[in-house]
Amino acid sequence: EYIFACPFSASIVVNEMIQEQSPLPLETSSTEILEDGQSQASTEESDITQEDVQHGLQFLQEIVLSEELKHASYVECLPKAGTSNFDGTPDFWPLEDFKLFPVPRLKQASMERKSIVKETVEKLTRQGTKAVSVNDLQWATWVVRTRGFTTIHVLSDSSSPTKRIRKRKVLLPYLDFMNHNLNPNCVMEVFEDGDANNDETSMYALRATRDIQAGEEVTIVYGTGFETSLDLLDKYGFWLEENSEDQFSVNRNLDWSLVDQEWKDEVESERGFSIRERTPNGKPEQAFGSAAQFRYHLACLYRTALEEQRAIGFDV
Repeated sequence: EYIFACPFSASIVVNEMIQEQSPLPLETSSTEILEDGQSQASTEESDITQEDVQHGLQFLQEIVLSEELKHASYVECLPKAGTSNFDGTPDFWPLEDFKLFPVPRLKQASMERKSIVKETVEKLTRQGTKAVSVNDLQWATWVVRTRGFTTIHVLSDSSSPTKRIRKRKVLLPYLDFMNHNLNPNCVMEVFEDGDANNDETSMYALRATRDIQAGEEVTIVYGTGFETSLDLLDKYGFWLEENSEDQFSVNRNLDWSLVDQEWKDEVESERGFSIRERTPNGKPEQAFGSAAQFRYHLACLYRTALEEQRAIGFDV
């Protein structure tokens, strides 16, 4: 049962491309909602980073700073950096915490995003374009990167021997406020009523997958549903205390080769559990913020992986 929907025309399009392809990559004339991890699988990481910032700039200039007030209430509701409901990715960590982040590849990607943001703002300033701040562009990039959906739409055109494929990066106001759950009660779909090319009758829809009790939170799965703690932190700014994708004995989705070897050696020798990682009762110290909590979480995962490795004779 569909419980909420918004027309294509009510979405915020931050990027659109139309390509002609043959043969048809989808079975019917329809729209598919894809997660960025799927749609960007073959794209160079540096290109993805550049696109993230450009999409953020478009959202900032055309929606946030626009004199039109069409999406003003939605923008006002979005989490802001420094507030209690803001799940900041490592891009927003204090420098002293960021230096201790033991995942070089994700650390480098974060540094590259921040560098591109700064260069973009400097370029706009030189061109005399309406000023945007580094903080505002960094936030806008975070909004699009964490809340955006990629859609693939096959446009109907019986007169054309090829199929026109429209790829959009969109924000779905208010639909994107749902929380993540690995056992969700809803899924995101596209509902097309009548002309599939009509942005007024085609809808982004939320469909219940089971009965939802009164007062029960409506949830969806973020990404593909197979994200590890590293994936969730990098893309969404949070992680799950119990995530089957982190379990070494189940699969090897969490690639430990991405994690700094010196840090892993310290964890294995117990030196990695420093005062910044835990308190005397073994729990992460809240005062040190999410960065320290995540290092503690990652250290616990690695120690568990080592124990499982020894049990089955497998190398981490």
